Amino acid sequence: AEGKIEALFANDLKSLALKLVGVLRSFLDGKVLDAETRDSGKTLLRSLEHLIQKIELYQLTNLASLSDPMRLLLVPVWFEGRLHFVELGLSLPSSTREDENEGISLLFLLHLPDLGRMRIEVKLREKGLFGFFQVSNRKIETWMDQHLGELVQRLQQLGFEATLGVSVEASETEAP
Repeated sequence: AEGKIEALFANDLKSLALKLVGVLRSFLDGKVLDAETRDSGKTLLRSLEHLIQKIELYQLTNLASLSDPMRLLLVPVWFEGRLHFVELGLSLPSSTREDENEGISLLFLLHLPDLGRMRIEVKLREKGLFGFFQVSNRKIETWMDQHLGELVQRLQQLGFEATLGVSVEASETEAP
């Protein structure tokens, strides 16, 4: 069992990113590169270091709040030919809570190429699914509002009683 755990850690996203950082640093230090290739390599190196810091922040946050049922996850997703990261907050009901029907809560923080920033809050209680989408501008809000009925129908086909809504996020200058 110990070998399986070591193999898992050797191939997780953070370990692979750390290995790539090491290889990239040695490549940038030891090779004669043209300016464009060197700049691209440095940009990739900064992006990888930022990713590693983000993963470590999630690890520390989850360790610091072991008693909190909310877990923060960074989920890699391949979308439209590129790697994206979904920030996911997952809250499962605790067996020590009085309200056994509390359900599951999900919070997705996305940044999609065509839709921009999006915050999705979902509450799932038995067959009831309550979802709220917060988007970055009115155009996206209008588009999503036109398609929420289709999503509700698909969720109903899966056996859920879905209630969904969408709004534009408050700008930093106006009150939330």
